[in-house]
Amino acid sequence: MKQWPGIVAGAVLISACAKILGVDADRPLGDGSQEDGGEHTVADGGQDAPTTGPRPDGSEGPTGTITGFAAKCADVAPGVPADGDAAANGDAAADGDAAVDGGASAGRTVDLYECNGSSAQQWTMAVDGTIRAFGMCLDVKLAGTADGTYVQLFECNGTGAQQWVATSDRNIVNPVSGKCLDVTAANSDNGTPLQIWTCEGTANQKWIVPGP
Repeated sequence: MKQWPGIVAGAVLISACAKILGVDADRPLGDGSQEDGGEHTVADGGQDAPTTGPRPDGSEGPTGTITGFAAKCADVAPGVPADGDAAANGDAAADGDAAVDGGASAGRTVDLYECNGSSAQQWTMAVDGTIRAFGMCLDVKLAGTADGTYVQLFECNGTGAQQWVATSDRNIVNPVSGKCLDVTAANSDNGTPLQIWTCEGTANQKWIVPGP
């Protein structure tokens, strides 16, 4: 092949300059890459930068007390659950702590108790439709729909038994059963367990929930 002296001389000059500058003369220029110790990273924004920080999971919402019958509060008994498997028998106790006998369904009883500002009475009305305390959810035991089914605190699992709607007329309704959160037998004693019951508009089914 015929060699053109000018082209050859130009190539030699480019190669010599590249060696002086420490640039790879064989690599195309202007490709949007950066030289960083032998590895090339995209610098033109063609790949999404990694995101950091918490992602919303639906557990956020206004937090505070849920106040109801006899101006008393919805309360987790006997307090902070050690895990989601503590068994509670649902029997009311005079001191506000439901008896835990290890022989009934899993979860901590939720009862009515004098408002005292404790963490056991702090509820989050989460945007995903759950009502939460201690990172767990208000749950209808065994996903029951019958009148008189107790509620409990249980690990959040995304089921309909943990969905609640606070209505404008101050009911808290479980949409799956269509029933209302209710103070059992309209008993205002401390430790009375909460249940679901056919919505009747009675005082033991009226609640004031945390708002924005």
